[in-house]
Amino acid sequence: MKKVFLIIFLVCFFLVNYAQESQKGQIKISVSAIPLIDWNKGYYGFVIKPGFEYFITSHLSVQNDFFFNTQTGYFLNDVNARTNTFGFIPSLRYCHFFNDKWMVFGQAGVGFGATIYKPLEDEPDPFKVERLNAGVVVYSAGVGVGYRFSNRVEMELLVPYIVVDNITNSSNASILFNGIGPTISIKISLNKNHQ
Repeated sequence: MKKVFLIIFLVCFFLVNYAQESQKGQIKISVSAIPLIDWNKGYYGFVIKPGFEYFITSHLSVQNDFFFNTQTGYFLNDVNARTNTFGFIPSLRYCHFFNDKWMVFGQAGVGFGATIYKPLEDEPDPFKVERLNAGVVVYSAGVGVGYRFSNRVEMELLVPYIVVDNITNSSNASILFNGIGPTISIKISLNKNHQ
C-alpha cells in the first residue's frame, strides 16, 4: 500500500512539467468535515480539517491539512471510550481545470499525529485503555472534483483512501484505520482565482 502512495506522489510531482503558470502563487484556506459512523462496531465521531493550499504552478499545489478526530463508543475491547486523534497531512495535489468553474484533482500525502484513548465509564483499570495511546503515521491518496462559486469561494468533494498506522505502541493494533473518507470542503482564496 505504501508503494501505491509513493507512486501517486511521484506522478503528481513529475506532472509539473506540463503545468502553465496562471495559478502560480495562489493561496487558499479551507475547512472540511468528515462524519464517522461504524454500524457494525457501534461507534461514531467526526473529523475536522482546517487547511491551506499553495499553488507552485498553475496545476500543482501543496495542500496541508491539520486534523482533529474524536470518536466515542464501544469499539475498544467492549469498554465505552473516547479517542482523540490529531496531527497534520501535507499533500501534493495535481489539478486539471475544465473551465473557470469546474476542476478535477488527484492528491497524495503522508502525515503524522497521535491518538489518545480515555474511558468514559468507571473503569477499574483505566490504564488498560490509556496504554493504547500511540503515535500515528497517516497515508492518504485520492481523487476529487471542485466547483467555483466565485473568484474567492469554491467547494470540493474529495474521496481519499486513508491508512492510519500505529508507529509507537506494540500493545495496540498496527493499523488503526484503513478505508475511504469522503470529504466536503469549503475553500476561500486569499488572492483572486486566475484561469
